[in-house]
This record gives sequence, structure tokens and C-alpha cells, in this order.
Amino acid sequence: MYDQEEARNMIHSILGKLDFGSSELCVRINSITTGLAEEDLNVILSGDILPDTIVLPKVEMPADIAWVRK
Repeated sequence: MYDQEEARNMIHSILGKLDFGSSELCVRINSITTGLAEEDLNVILSGDILPDTIVLPKVEMPADIAWVRK
């Protein structure tokens, strides 16, 4: 099992190296309530290749979506 930092680094590396062709690239972040989502987003959005979609798990209220947009 990967720890959070190792998993983030792996995703960052994969986004910059693999060719996904015409497939839609989606990356799931941790739930906002875990306190891990902000760092997940920082790593994902700092790559040369950005995902088409960021999947938000366990959205409980509209404020969760507003937080990610911000």
C-alpha cells in the first residue's frame, strides 16, 4: 500500500510521462473532510499534463464543490 505522498508523486509522474491517447484522464482526490484534498490538488495541478476531470469523493454539500473551484 502506498502512503499519501508516494501516491501523489506517482500520479504527478504518470501525468507527465504516459500517453493516454484519446482516453479521458480522470484523477480522484481524497475527500475534503480528510484534510488531504488540498495537497492532492496542488500536486495534480502542478503537472505539465492536467487531467480532464478531477473526481470529488463523498461530496456532502455544495460548499465542497465551491472549495475545489476556488
